[in-house]
Formats: sequence, structure tokens, C-alpha cells
Amino acid sequence: MKRTLTFTCALLLAHTVSAATDAGKIAIGGIKLGMTRAQVTKTLDKSCPGYQEEKNAQAAQSATFNCAPASKQPLSVRLDNTVISAGYQQQESLPKGADQAAVSKAIQAQVDKLSKEYGKPDLVADNSSVKMGGAELGKVNKVLCWGQCGKAKDGAIHPDGKVLVVGIVALPEALIISRGVVDAVAFGKVATK
Repeated sequence: MKRTLTFTCALLLAHTVSAATDAGKIAIGGIKLGMTRAQVTKTLDKSCPGYQEEKNAQAAQSATFNCAPASKQPLSVRLDNTVISAGYQQQESLPKGADQAAVSKAIQAQVDKLSKEYGKPDLVADNSSVKMGGAELGKVNKVLCWGQCGKAKDGAIHPDGKVLVVGIVALPEALIISRGVVDAVAFGKVATK
């Protein structure tokens, strides 16, 4: 459970699409990388009434927006002048007492579903994490990445540009799927401030 929360929190706070697709054009909950604060609040006013904004005391241009946990997709958006990440987490139930074969089949079904939605991932890694800037997003069962994914090494992928990243974690009762668009360069700069 700890690795799920670590990966999910990091993805949501931090928040990859094939070389033919620009991850900056992928909308997560109606939010795209590079949007301004005004564009974000206008979108959230419609899709997520009652959202919360957490301002960064050290950087006036930086903020994190969170949709209510009760919403269908509790979206989290991070700005540093413009959107540098947006993501959410969802849960898919597993059958009671699912064995390893059933869990693997459920994970593959999610990979197939995501591949239909976004195309073939540019990078897939098992039992891996994601490193951006100085931050490491905890280990998950499967990481899928589209866009400027960088390389997989030392048990992690290292995005080097705009990416869509999906992490899948298998718990005994469910799969936790965390998905987010991230500008890894901008995120790395914020992480080192």
C-alpha cells in the first residue's frame, strides 16, 4: 500500500504519448500542459466545482489544484506559471482471491485499454519507478510511458520531456491506476528550487 501511495502522491503532485503524438496535447480531466491559471480555473469551475487551491508560499506563480476526493476522478493539477502536471488515480476491482495469473491478466487488460486510447507506449517497464529531477515516484508493478520517455535504467524510467505516464499497482483487492501528463523538464526545475 505504501508504494501505491508514494507513486500516486508523487504523480499527482508532480504529475508520455508516442513520438507521433505530443504529450502536451493530451488532456487529463480537461487540463493540458502549458495551460495558464485562468484556463485551469475556468475548466475546473465547470468540471470540478468546489476544487481546492493550495498556493506555494515561496513562489507566487506556483499552485496545486485538487478536485474533491468524492469526484469521479479526483484530479490534481500543478502549476509553475503554467501547468507542469495533471493527473488522477482510479481503482479497478479484482476478483476475490485473485491468483497471480488473474492479476497479470487484469494488468494486461489495462495495458490493452490504454494502448487503444493513446497508441502503443514508447516505453514499458515492469516493477519499476519513475525519476524526474531529484524526485522518484515509487515502484509500481507496471509503468507505461508515451512521449519523451528517456531511458529505463537502474529500475526506473527517466523521462526527459513532456510525457504521459501511467503506473499500475496490484493490491490484493484492486488495481490502482495512476495516470498523468508531466513536463519532466519543468518539474525537474521546480523540484530543485
